[in-house]
Parts: sequence; structure tokens; C-alpha cells
Amino acid sequence: MPPLGLMTYGYDEGSAKNVQSMLEAMLGSEIVIIGASNKDDTLVSQILEEGPNSSTFEDHQNKMLMLLGFDDEQVKILLKNFPKKERPIFCGLTDENIKWDMKYLMKHLLEEKKYWESQGKRN
Repeated sequence: MPPLGLMTYGYDEGSAKNVQSMLEAMLGSEIVIIGASNKDDTLVSQILEEGPNSSTFEDHQNKMLMLLGFDDEQVKILLKNFPKKERPIFCGLTDENIKWDMKYLMKHLLEEKKYWESQGKRN
């Protein structure tokens, strides 16, 4: 079984490695990290193809973790146990977002986040 993957955006290298260690301990599985900070004009497919060796890390206000190869049970464990105060935007790889550049992906995710937060405030 291939290792799980995590594409990060908005994390400096130390913080990304801390998330990696935390999730590896939580899930009992090796996790490969691919840093996508400062790759705003690069397609998600290209970033994944280049893999961890071309990772870039930089702290940004908006943070994202793309879960790669996680099964439903692992996602449930991660969402239940990820520290609330440090929660990034979580997403998975889709047939659509693999064609997007990082700038568009982040714009889309931030719009979704804003929408869902507004829905929560109405209840």
C-alpha cells in the first residue's frame, strides 16, 4: 500500500513537518508531504507530478491541507482529532481541482469556507 500524502499550502517547513508527525502518530501510517506554498500559478497536477523534491514552504495566513490517498476512516480520525485552534482548510483531490492552479484552488476553497461559515451563523 503506498504511503498517504499531504499537499500543504501556507505552512512553513517546520510547521508542515509538525503536522506530518502529528498525523503519522494519529493514523499509524507514513505520510509524504508536498509543499505547494508560492506555487500559485502552478497546476495541482504539476505539483503532484513533481512530488516532494520540489516542495516549497512558506507561512501564509490561509492554510490548506489536501488529503491524498486517505480512506474514509482515516479522514474521520483526522477531522475528529486535529487541534481546533490550528485547523486549516481541508480538501481532497478531485477530477476537477487537479486541473486548477493553486491560486484558483485557494480562491475556491476560501469562497466555500466563507459560504459554510455564513450558513453556520444562521442556525
